[in-house]
Amino acid sequence: MWESISLVFRLALYLALSGLVGAAFGLFLSQTNSLKKALSTHFIKSLKSYFLISLLTLFFTSLGFFWVIVGAFAEEGLAGLFDPLMISILYDSGLGMALNYGLLTCVFAALYYLFINRILLICMLVSISLSFAFTGHLAELGVIEKGILSLHILIAFLWLGSLYPLWCLVNLEGAQTVEELLERFGYYASFIMPFLLLAGVALVYFITGFQLELLISNWGAALAIKLILVLAILALAAWHKFKLAPNFQVKNGTEKMASSLKVEIYLGFGILSLSAFLSTLVSP
Repeated sequence: MWESISLVFRLALYLALSGLVGAAFGLFLSQTNSLKKALSTHFIKSLKSYFLISLLTLFFTSLGFFWVIVGAFAEEGLAGLFDPLMISILYDSGLGMALNYGLLTCVFAALYYLFINRILLICMLVSISLSFAFTGHLAELGVIEKGILSLHILIAFLWLGSLYPLWCLVNLEGAQTVEELLERFGYYASFIMPFLLLAGVALVYFITGFQLELLISNWGAALAIKLILVLAILALAAWHKFKLAPNFQVKNGTEKMASSLKVEIYLGFGILSLSAFLSTLVSP
């Protein structure tokens, strides 16, 4: 029971973090001089709502995930959730550190919502990175490995968390504004995607050492499915960049892009689901 519940909470945590990062960057860019007048009030409101929902989800899932693990370790049913000894032991572990940085992320995010600026954005991103540094497969590894993990996580959250704002942009803004922003997004994505893939390969090496018996295990099978979804979403992103975005203002351009982004959102959900599965239910 506890494993299934922890899987749900971890997935919700990943969804919240991706939404928070994607919305935060969207709000930051919306304050630049070139976009402040171009974007509609309706779109800005949708970004802020997305940010707030992600923030509240992160707060409750951070606390919930910690207590679910407490219950799992206590092995006393629901009563185990309130076991003071187990709470104390786990809070003093890496899990407690992850909880602290998760809640600190919520504080920085709340301040960022009120005062959008670069410093608070950086503080929020650093806090998110640190929340992953003390648990999981890489908890005992060095600073370089943890730095690569942080890079991989933040790029993934930024990419997947930006899909819903892009879908809102396509549906709410004028064709010329959307086309310009889609081309800009595709331009920057073409630079950060190689880092995402290289960091992912490096993480697999750190965890498995590319040992065949680990790669053909249940964990390796789940990883292979995740890789297929990543390749599919990359192919779809390339389709957006080279085909749909340049022809956005032709007939049915808006509908085609909106439908394609919706498929990409579903693929992103699948990737995050498999990431949660790999982190929770199976191990190399």
